[in-house]
Amino acid sequence: MSSICHFFSLIWHGYVYSLYYLSTTMISGGSNDLPLNMYECVFGIVCMFTTGMAWAYCLNTIGNIINSLGIEKQKYEDDMLQYTSI
Repeated sequence: MSSICHFFSLIWHGYVYSLYYLSTTMISGGSNDLPLNMYECVFGIVCMFTTGMAWAYCLNTIGNIINSLGIEKQKYEDDMLQYTSI
């Protein structure tokens, strides 16, 4: 039983380290930081994906603000056109 647990533990460690390598390469362009243990690896993965989602949310919010400014400007121009045609 212990050999099966050890086998799955090795697979899990390989999976986590490969996920760390993938996320580091994809998000930061591939730095040479190597985690010393599994906890650092998991913490790094969580931090990278959390900051990635926060960055995506910020960009989406900025895009929505810019889009709403365009809509308000168009509404203002339509109102002015309506007033000048009277």
